[in-house]
Formats: sequence, structure tokens, C-alpha cells
Amino acid sequence: MNFKVTVTRKKIKNIIIKINSNGEVLVSAPKRVPQKYIEQLIVQKEKWIIEKINSITEYYSNRKSISYLNGDEIFYLGKKYILEILPSEKNFIEQDEEKIYIYCKKPESVDEKKKILEKWFREKISIILENLTIDIGKKVGFLPEEIKIRSMKSRWGSCNTTRKIITYNLHLIEKPLPAIEYVVLHELSHLPYPHHQKEFWNFVEKYMPDWKLRKKILNNKA
Repeated sequence: MNFKVTVTRKKIKNIIIKINSNGEVLVSAPKRVPQKYIEQLIVQKEKWIIEKINSITEYYSNRKSISYLNGDEIFYLGKKYILEILPSEKNFIEQDEEKIYIYCKKPESVDEKKKILEKWFREKISIILENLTIDIGKKVGFLPEEIKIRSMKSRWGSCNTTRKIITYNLHLIEKPLPAIEYVVLHELSHLPYPHHQKEFWNFVEKYMPDWKLRKKILNNKA
């Protein structure tokens, strides 16, 4: 295996495998599960782990960092916009067909401009994700108790099936709507199927036959 694995013992019922933004494999396991069983599971999941590591690595290599200067390229709902910074007595954002304008009290401050843009992104994606979660959730018959949005480095969404909380990645705002819809359905599908076994994917395909194409769009492969 050409990847690093870190095992942490916790008071949990099931083994959880995560890949962080550095491509490291983080395994959370119940205290009484034998080490040999964990190692066997890693071998069984090796193909999935490698695919996940490659996907994360590709995402970060393709994702340009924003310097928050005039002329920066940023993506909003799958479309590329040019960033323009304008001094102002009030912090706010405007958008037209080609540009996103940051009006800023402190145009020389990168932190200030970042806060303004992320606040705007959060407001926009919150409305989109809340509406999609309700609409798609009603179709599939499962709704979460709570929706959270935060910046995540290694996943587009997560589902706490015990507490019925779905957390979405703030950076979904950069993706086209069909890709966002796929992430919403994916996380909702974990409410009845807290795994990635055949039953889970059958459920996803039942409500979204083109999910594979949407997943490729999400990961910049289509």
C-alpha cells in the first residue's frame, strides 16, 4: 500500500475511514476491534481509498488559490467570473454576467476581502442547499434534522446518521447545479443506508440515473 494509515481507537460502534486533504488515511475504530481485522478491511477498501486519494489530489492541484486581487478568476455555480475590487464605505458584493465585484472598506486587506466573499458565498449556497435538501428529501422520503455548511478540505458532504445531521462543503458554491444536486442526494441517501454498499448506490440511481455523470462534473472529470 502506497499510503499512510493512522488508526485511532474511539467509543464508536463502526469503523470509519476518512481521507484528509494531505492524502492520509484516517481510521476510527471501536476499541475492541482487532488490529488484524482493521488491516484486512484496509486491503479490501484499497481500490476505493486510492481513488479517493487521487480525487482529492487532483482537486487541489486544479483548484487555483485566490489572491483577492483585480483579475482573479473565481467560479460561481460552475461559471468563471473575473474578480474586481472596489473601495467603498460599505462592504458588499455585486455580480453581473462576467464579473463579481467586492466593495470593501479596506481594499488592501486580503482577510477583509476573503470574509466578504465567503459571507456572500455562504448566503447563496445556504439558500440553494436548504431548498434542494427539502425538495429532494421529500422525493426520496428522508429529511435531516439539521443542515450545516462549513469549509471542508477532503469531502463535499457528510451525514451523521445517528443525529440525522447533514454537513455540506461551502465550496460547493463553485460547482454547477447538477453536481450540487448529486451531493444532496448522496448525503440524503445515507440516512437510510449509512454505507456505500450496493443498496446505497441502487437507491441513488433510482432517483438520479445520471449520477455518475454528475459525479464526474463534481470532480472536474466531465
